[in-house]
Amino acid sequence: MTQLLFKQQFINDDGKMAYLLRDAVGSKITIKRDSSWKDSPFEEVKLVAPFQALGIDESAEYLDAPRVGEVNLNNYLGALREAVKSAWDPEKFNLVFRSSGIDGRLMSYFIREAWRERPGSILFVCIEPEGEVFKQLMEYEGWDRRLYYMYDIDNDAFDTSFSFHFSWQHMNVPFRHIRSRFQSCLHHLQCTYEIPLDLAKVNIWTGLNSNESWGESKGSLRDFIVERYRSKPAKLWGVIGKDTIQPFANMWVLRSIFSAQPTHHSARLDALRLLDRGLAEIPMSRRYKGRVIPDEVLVQMMLDYQASYYHRVLNPGYWPDVLSTVHTRKCKRWSYHWTLASLVEHLVNNGVEVV
Repeated sequence: MTQLLFKQQFINDDGKMAYLLRDAVGSKITIKRDSSWKDSPFEEVKLVAPFQALGIDESAEYLDAPRVGEVNLNNYLGALREAVKSAWDPEKFNLVFRSSGIDGRLMSYFIREAWRERPGSILFVCIEPEGEVFKQLMEYEGWDRRLYYMYDIDNDAFDTSFSFHFSWQHMNVPFRHIRSRFQSCLHHLQCTYEIPLDLAKVNIWTGLNSNESWGESKGSLRDFIVERYRSKPAKLWGVIGKDTIQPFANMWVLRSIFSAQPTHHSARLDALRLLDRGLAEIPMSRRYKGRVIPDEVLVQMMLDYQASYYHRVLNPGYWPDVLSTVHTRKCKRWSYHWTLASLVEHLVNNGVEVV
């Protein structure tokens, strides 16, 4: 049983399926006039049902198995070790997106085991402001300084998140955030030649689904799968153009958690202590809190929106309330319209009739 790929899939009225929303549209599409954009902003394009998209037998009994007792941490660690070991490919360039938190430490611990058994090209990347603790962890784990990289999105000259003409490339669907730090970082690493330009030669690792499967999920494994399929990462994942390795989404790892009663996040720290107490005792770092968009960038964003086909023709009555929500984490409703306007502009420029 393998890893679940929490990546949304779309289908249009003609039966065409695609991971990218823009690839599922036909020659003519209709914008939904209400705000029901959770799945798709187009009348003719629907979101494929979770279990169909993920290739899971919806009638499987383990999806609704009762949750009893405590998580067996040894079983959990054994499943995670096997998930990493089976996915490790020394013939590929292994790009590891990791945080300085518990999930990043667990994943890195087992990657180090796999790498020592079968060495290969590898680069660990952490996004600021977690860099200081990330560096301590890398030094503690014994990684060469050339094998890890700290990315600061707020000082990235290559970041095109706020460009109206590139936004449709960053977002698979209109979304409440203007930028994806993960996507921006990947683009930066390619532009600076830290990783191969051809992503077919790269295995991308992430620690997604660790937090969500432990303390945040109180229901069954079925409930968790449905929720994650409709989550932010699943909405954005298609833009990368390749599948990623997510050890914490391995089915055996998930079943080791969902066979027990819901457990607090601190249980993961107990699991880490079983592996390496010193690694567990290194303090956690502060988290990224978002960024205030500069005034000159906001002005250009609004000029582009004002000139867009979406605003001029399809929705002239809506004007984003930008000045009161300049923080990227508080874009709220207007960011849906801005990112949708960018996507519509791309589709119109490529001959699609949008009404």
